[in-house]
Formats: sequence, C-alpha cells, structure tokens
Amino acid sequence: MNNKVFKYIFIILFLMFLGLYISSKAGLIDYQAKYKKTLTETQIKQFEEDLKNDVNIDIKDYINTNSKEYSNPVSRTTLKISNTIGNVVKGTLDFMFKQIEKSMSN
Repeated sequence: MNNKVFKYIFIILFLMFLGLYISSKAGLIDYQAKYKKTLTETQIKQFEEDLKNDVNIDIKDYINTNSKEYSNPVSRTTLKISNTIGNVVKGTLDFMFKQIEKSMSN
C-alpha cells in the first residue's frame, strides 16, 4: 500500500517535470516573455505618441491591469512556509559565517 502511494507520487512528479521541460524546450516560456515585452513596447510607443500630441496622460491608460489572481489558500500558505524556511536558512548561514569570521579575526 505505502509503496504504491510513493510510486504514484513519483510518477506524477516525473510527468510534471517532463511537461515543464518540454514546454521550456518548445519555447512556450520564451514566447510568453516575448509577448509581455511586446505589450510593454506597444504601451511605450502609445505613451510617446500621447506626449507628442499633447494628450492628457494618466498612468492607468498604459498599465495592463488584466492580470488574473490565481492564488488560493493553499498556494498562499505554501508561499509563507517557503519564505519562512528561506529566512531561517539565511539567518542560520549569516550567524554561522559571522561566528567563523569572529573566530578567524581573534
């Protein structure tokens, strides 16, 4: 029973890795980044045109606010846990290196 659960978890994780790997090799991530850059360049050109035409400028006209919020309680909780773990590791490493530096300077 326990062995089957680990087997299924491993298969799911492997398939997720494979999907991300294939999408990165296929250029999907690069395409999405290029699309965002293109939108930004388009907005900059529109801003420059409005400056030339002496149009009343409002920052809300140039910022894309159509981004969707995909977070949920689970993702927010895991983000908090991840940040906490990162802060603890950083604090521990800082403390260790300060102690090593202290011992070497004496």
